[in-house]
Amino acid sequence: MVDDSEESLFLVETILDRAGYDVSTIRDGNQLFARAFQERPDLILCDLSMPGVDGAVLTRLLKRVHGSQVRVLLYSGLEENALAARAVECGADGHVSKRSSPTGLLARVREALEKRVTQ
Repeated sequence: MVDDSEESLFLVETILDRAGYDVSTIRDGNQLFARAFQERPDLILCDLSMPGVDGAVLTRLLKRVHGSQVRVLLYSGLEENALAARAVECGADGHVSKRSSPTGLLARVREALEKRVTQ
C-alpha cells in the first residue's frame, strides 16, 4: 500500500493484517517502483492524491512497465463515480473508497486478488 497519510496506512494495514494478508506500506510514491520490482506484490493499493507523483500517474507508469503482471486498486476519498472514472482513465484494476467499511475494503481486495488468480 502506498499513501502519504500515516493514519490511512495504519488503518488499512491493520484491517488487512487482521484478515490474514501480508502488507507492506510506503509513504512515498517514488519508492514504489523499486519495491514493486523487488517484492512483486499481488496487489498494490495506491492512494490517488499524494504530493509529488499522484496515484493516477503511478498506476499508468506501473501498467506501462509491468502490464497485467501488477494489479492496482486506487484508494481515495473522492466520490464513488469520480473515483471509478479516474480508475478507468489511468488503467487501474479497480478502486476502493477511503469511506468504505472494513468489510467493503476487504471485499474489493479479495475481488482484485481473485481476478488475478483466474487470469
